[in-house]
Amino acid sequence: MNGSSETRTQEPYAIRSALIQAICPAPKRYLQQLIIRFGLKTGLDIGCGVGSPLTSLRRIAGFKSVAIDADQAAIDFSRTRNLHDEYILGSFLSARFSNRFDVVVMSHVIEHFDRDNGMEVLRKAEDLANHLVYVETPFGFWEQIDNGGNPWQRHRSGWFPHDFESRGYSVFGAGLQIFGRLSHSSNWGVRETVRLVDRGTQWIVFRRPQIAREIAAMRYLDAAGNTRAI
Repeated sequence: MNGSSETRTQEPYAIRSALIQAICPAPKRYLQQLIIRFGLKTGLDIGCGVGSPLTSLRRIAGFKSVAIDADQAAIDFSRTRNLHDEYILGSFLSARFSNRFDVVVMSHVIEHFDRDNGMEVLRKAEDLANHLVYVETPFGFWEQIDNGGNPWQRHRSGWFPHDFESRGYSVFGAGLQIFGRLSHSSNWGVRETVRLVDRGTQWIVFRRPQIAREIAAMRYLDAAGNTRAI
């Protein structure tokens, strides 16, 4: 895809995304806007999960993404849904990479490590990122045990806005903290009610991570290695 056609492909998405963001700002959508704004082209997703904010960028901006996960089932799930271009099975902390990436993301990953290893994960992610690091995690510690016997699902640490702000990150919020575990209720009606309230109040929570249920920390470095406000 040449530059002009790529720009034309991006324009409708950028306009639509900006309108939605103005009404209901979301950290992941803001991340995607930053990636497009700064012309970033390669990404690493630590922990495949069931979705990735990098996936849609592969279609609209010629973006290439790599995913790493220690769980084969997560790799298989991600591959069948074509979420990334390449996959690595293994521990992120012990993995060796031959190149760096423009952006490194980890969504609901760092809380699965204890504090010491979590800080090592964060430092390694920062070392691998040429420009942008994105970290999404619950506000504080939320107890979660092994799901389905998968030890990687256990929560081992809690994180707060100041943990990231002290490292030069801008921190954003998602969902009202006061609803807590109601957002994961087994009652469909309760979950949907919380979701509707979250959408209606997200424009307040986005810039106020101290009242959020989940926090998203982002740090951008320019070509000279200086932290830029985002």
